Amino acid sequence: MQHAEAVPSRMVTSEEAADLVPGLRADGIAGASWCAADGFFDRPQRVVEAFAQALDIRIQSVDSLGRRLGDAVVVAAGAGTRELLPELPIELEDRFLFLSEPIRERLLEPLIVSSECRFAAKQLGDGRVLASDLGARGDEAQRETWRATVQAGIEELLPQLAHVSFPVLIHGKYDVTPDHQPLVGRSKTGSTSRLASAATAS
Repeated sequence: MQHAEAVPSRMVTSEEAADLVPGLRADGIAGASWCAADGFFDRPQRVVEAFAQALDIRIQSVDSLGRRLGDAVVVAAGAGTRELLPELPIELEDRFLFLSEPIRERLLEPLIVSSECRFAAKQLGDGRVLASDLGARGDEAQRETWRATVQAGIEELLPQLAHVSFPVLIHGKYDVTPDHQPLVGRSKTGSTSRLASAATAS
C-alpha cells in the first residue's frame, strides 16, 4: 500500500537494521521496516508560525462552519474536530510520554517503534530522549508500570539508553478513528458542503 502511494519504505534484515540504527540490539529481532524519507517535527508550532508569516492568516475562534467561511473549509482541528463535525467518528486516546533532561551526546537518531514491546523512543533536536509505553492508558498512578515497560524495551533493543533517566511524564491525547486510519474527504451536513480532514495518529 505504501509503495502504491510512492512511499519508499522497505523491509530490512536484522543486520541491516543494526547498520541503520547504531547501538540497536538486533539479535532478538527478525527484521524491521524502514523508510529513509520519514521524519518528524520537533516543534510543529514553528510550521504554523511559518505559514502565518507567508500567508494572510487570521486567528480567531470557530464555533461552527458555514458558507460565510468559504466554498470549502479544511478542518484540521485535531481533537477539536468533533466539535465542528460531530458526525466524524473521532475519539480521544491517552498518550503518556517520558522525557529525559537534554543530553548533549546524540544517542539515537531514528525513531524506533516496537509494537511487540509496546515501546517507542527517539531523541529530539534539543537532546531530550523521548520514550513511551505505547499501551499506557488510564491513571498516572500507573507510571512505574509504564516506566518498567520502557526500561524493558531499552534493555531489549537500545542498551545505549540504559543510563538515561526519565524524570518527566507528559500526558496528552491523540485524535484517532476507530480503525486508526485517517479521514480525508467531503462531509455534508444540512445544506453546507465542506471538505473535512482529520489527522490521526496510531
